[in-house]
Amino acid sequence: MNDAFQRVGLVVNSTAGASPEHCFHAAGQAIAALGASTVVTGPGSLGESAFKTSAPQVELLPCDPSAGRHATRMLARLLADSELQTVVVVGGDGTMADVAGVFMGLPHQPDILGIGTGSTNAGALVTCLADELAKLDRRSLRKHQLDTLEVNVSDGPSAIAFNDIVFSTTVVGTINGELVDLDATALLGGDFEPAQPLGIGTQRTRVRVIGVDSDSLLSSGQDICTIVIGFAEQTFRAKAITGGICLANHVGFRAGCLVADQPIAYFGATADSLLADGPIHTSFLGLDADDTVLVSGIKNGAVVCADGNPVAKLNESTKVRVRTRPAAITALTMQEHDQ
Repeated sequence: MNDAFQRVGLVVNSTAGASPEHCFHAAGQAIAALGASTVVTGPGSLGESAFKTSAPQVELLPCDPSAGRHATRMLARLLADSELQTVVVVGGDGTMADVAGVFMGLPHQPDILGIGTGSTNAGALVTCLADELAKLDRRSLRKHQLDTLEVNVSDGPSAIAFNDIVFSTTVVGTINGELVDLDATALLGGDFEPAQPLGIGTQRTRVRVIGVDSDSLLSSGQDICTIVIGFAEQTFRAKAITGGICLANHVGFRAGCLVADQPIAYFGATADSLLADGPIHTSFLGLDADDTVLVSGIKNGAVVCADGNPVAKLNESTKVRVRTRPAAITALTMQEHDQ
């Protein structure tokens, strides 16, 4: 696999995490650990700024660094067209999902090596965190096929996620290096504004899980505050307190859908606030490969987010479908290398 790292692609989201300098430093460390002789990337903050002093050979692709997520996706497409074997992505879960979403369906899909510098970095595309780069060894990297969640909004956009799809009014993000709850609608427009989570249910709200021969109503009504659709992980097997998630993983379901009557994708909670709010009531169903979650009737102004990226603002007439796509992308994971 070492030949795959002689000429690598690089995408940097310098707004993810503590500071741009932290992201650029992580990018330089990752490229050095791979021993790459050539880096193909975008100008300025998209990657070039990681190599201002000493660097391997840098090939620049034509992108506008000020274009935000659009620039990220444009650079990803240009990197895929360059027929690279490996692309290093430095940023949060959302940035990695954006790049993977471009790669899916293309004739040539580079392997993704994700360096986490974001707010949470819980997704499966993260090869290692920026603080763990001292452990990154190209001899330990192995290819791994990842399942993804695909969300489609009626008369609107689609997106993918490797951690979760969340319906809420806020999303966890970073302002001046501090984790905060951000207004999801404002973030959809590129503005970082702190906010408190609100309920998203109405009398018309329905959350259904539709299979080949089944149609189950998971939850309904105005008490719905959060909807989370995500993967069930191996670590849940020995933790019975996780309830339905544990059972779904044990019997082999790929993912699950959880509906709660209080905020759960929420950074601003405290011990006192959780005690004051009382019990959190949830409903859960495991999702098989052919199942689709259909969400409708969500309160005007709520947002569906994919791996922390706002996808679309919703209203009571919007219908959103979420399903799993098996083995959709190839990522690199670290394993013990042979001595």
